[in-house]
Amino acid sequence: MLIINDHVFNGDHESTYAILDFMSQTDFKDKEVIDVGCGSGILTVRASELGAKHITALDFDSRAVDNTRENIE
Repeated sequence: MLIINDHVFNGDHESTYAILDFMSQTDFKDKEVIDVGCGSGILTVRASELGAKHITALDFDSRAVDNTRENIE
């Protein structure tokens, strides 16, 4: 279950869907990934599910970082 706090971008945007589609067609196994502007962490979680070995998630909003942390735990 993905937790979306009301103050964090929820990922319900066509650009997020486009990236998720791209990710499903990309080999992430043992890759290193950076998610800049991680928001809810939806792309971070998906990269992990696809086998990325190391993921760095960044956001200038500490609430988004906290939300991403909740979603990866």
